[in-house]
Amino acid sequence: MTGDGSKPGDDNLHAVLADWLVQREGCTPAEAVAHHGANAVLAACEHEGGVSLVHARLSEMAATDPVPPALLQALATRARLCAARSLLCVSEAGKIEQALDAAGIPAIWLKGIALGHWLYPRAHLRDIADIDLLLPDHATTLRAAQVLAPLGYVLPNPHIAGDLVVHELLAWSERAQLELDLHWDLSNGALFAGRLPWSHLQQGSVSLPVLGEGARGLSPPDAFLHACLHRAVNTLTGRGDRLRWLYDIHLLASGFDPEAWRQLLRSARQARLADACASALQASQRTFGTPVPATLMPAFEAAAAGEPIRTERLRNWSYFQRACWQRLPDLRSRLRWLRQLLFPDLAHLRVRYAEDGAGHARILLRRLRDGIARWRGYTLGAPR
Repeated sequence: MTGDGSKPGDDNLHAVLADWLVQREGCTPAEAVAHHGANAVLAACEHEGGVSLVHARLSEMAATDPVPPALLQALATRARLCAARSLLCVSEAGKIEQALDAAGIPAIWLKGIALGHWLYPRAHLRDIADIDLLLPDHATTLRAAQVLAPLGYVLPNPHIAGDLVVHELLAWSERAQLELDLHWDLSNGALFAGRLPWSHLQQGSVSLPVLGEGARGLSPPDAFLHACLHRAVNTLTGRGDRLRWLYDIHLLASGFDPEAWRQLLRSARQARLADACASALQASQRTFGTPVPATLMPAFEAAAAGEPIRTERLRNWSYFQRACWQRLPDLRSRLRWLRQLLFPDLAHLRVRYAEDGAGHARILLRRLRDGIARWRGYTLGAPR
């Protein structure tokens, strides 16, 4: 292991875990447990979404660098649960893929359920909380929901707040205790919507035979762009640099050759995602020492200079909303976005706020209270 790493006095388990994931010198497991406690280390692994990967790394380290049994055993228990969860997700994805294929509905699998099978050395190392599926458009998504209903996947709220503010529907299976997110855009909101159209993503998609004969996933360049976009959107909530997501970016970037980087830079320019990519690469370099060609970062930064959105400023709620407003093409669409943001579709609100039969006025009051609470969370309580 090489590098300065994180010392036992550092009150930052994020950095400690990152060192372990890339086998970099720093705070040893024994030092981390002595300084933070085994429960805190375990909680950090779960919060960062990297239980299985950290367990694998510590198991490898145990031969030369003793790991406290309390930590290793607790991680092993949780890693087995994560592995069982992954197997469940793969099994359910296979059923979903078969049903959609039979109905002639095209789809692309996103994030962990796809990346685990071609990006990671072993699929179970990529922990999965839920499964994500991309469909061509909203109408196809509603049709897919009907097709999946016999499998037990139900839409708790089939109505969206508005077509400019929401681009996904949540489906829940009580039988499998599993959430299925049905997307019709890679960005669930106005800020980055339409940057990577379905036709482009489908044309470049790769086969995922483990999920079914016709199953498809994003190509490596598109998966990288999606990971950077996903990080940018989650910057507002302070969750953009969770290790599970950053490690995806690290592995993807580590696998590109010079020609792939050139193609990726062209795609990022065309999709106006150069700043999101540059910011994600900088974060991955800080965290994992991700290898990036010397000329690449200046090229991404030069391309980003012509873009209106600065990813690192998206952690500011006011900037985030202004960026959404400015991203829309005209005043009419901006006013429609603002109305949907403040006063979503009434059918959506009824499902969300009127289980007790509340009237229109009480629904709007509850919406207002919820909106204020969310605003306070973003502006006062979100991690920075």
